[in-house]
Amino acid sequence: MHFPRHEWCARCCSPDLTDVLLNQRGRVSAFSWIDRQPGDAFIRAPYMQAEVEMPEGVSAFSIVEAEFGGLKIGETVELALRNFDTPDGCRQAFVFRPIQRQGGEQ
Repeated sequence: MHFPRHEWCARCCSPDLTDVLLNQRGRVSAFSWIDRQPGDAFIRAPYMQAEVEMPEGVSAFSIVEAEFGGLKIGETVELALRNFDTPDGCRQAFVFRPIQRQGGEQ
């Protein structure tokens, strides 16, 4: 399994792949606070980036909408689609956001 989707299998090089629907929720396995923006980034620093393990066994490395200090290993996050304004126009990207806990806390 690969996320994002590949055009061919990394193990056998076959182009015969099947799409699998992934759960929209996963658990944070690692994260880092990014405070220096890479030259080719379309998302403005500072931001949180994390590896999210999905229940199907694949990991996604993505932006997480969380404040500094506001994310924990093992925390459940959900997928969201966001629009970002860039010099080349609007760009869509998947991000994750922490699930709201009871009492309104994140």
